[in-house]
Amino acid sequence: MEETVYYDKGGNKVTSARFIVGGTTHALSGITSVATRTTDFSKERGSYKLKGIALMVLGGICILGGFTEIASLIVGIILAFFGFRLFKKQPSDIHHLVTSSASGETEALSSIMYEQIKEIENAITDAIIARG
Repeated sequence: MEETVYYDKGGNKVTSARFIVGGTTHALSGITSVATRTTDFSKERGSYKLKGIALMVLGGICILGGFTEIASLIVGIILAFFGFRLFKKQPSDIHHLVTSSASGETEALSSIMYEQIKEIENAITDAIIARG
């Protein structure tokens, strides 16, 4: 019987018999269900903002004191710059593809690209449904 390909992008492949991710091949016959989970970094976002504000305030103090010393002015500008970068930094949520089998759950793939994880989940679901 010929294998039907449901997904084949970026080194990941789902066929009617196999699921290949990162060089590891999983037998589709052993997979009973598939799901996506997300690791939410919303708490860390607040931490980045708070640290960024603290660095910008410290940089501002150094800049104000730097009108008499050039070294303090330069350090203040550098601290304010990195504080602003840290304030703007947004850690990405990580999405996981979780497969279930008789032996338990396996986190088969993790990515910040939700669309990719969802496409692979849909392909595995289609292959499981086609298997019957």
